[in-house]
Amino acid sequence: MSCLQEAEYCTKRYGYFTNFYEEVEYGIKIQELDIVCKVALEEYNTCSNNDALLKDWLIKYFDIGYNKLAIFYYDHLDYSVNDDEG
Repeated sequence: MSCLQEAEYCTKRYGYFTNFYEEVEYGIKIQELDIVCKVALEEYNTCSNNDALLKDWLIKYFDIGYNKLAIFYYDHLDYSVNDDEG
């Protein structure tokens, strides 16, 4: 069977391959936020003791923090329990 004849065959049959590249692409998008996050952390350090400035900071970075990075955080949390810690 040829992927050129039946594209559905290849997407189902080789889903593990396309899923891998989707995860790579997702990681690249997260890394692209690195510079923005550095700036956000620097700004946070200057406004964290001022409620009015902190509110403005939260509004400014809400989209990145909540919509982009929080999803990454939950997707990649390590839920395993280490019995050696205690």
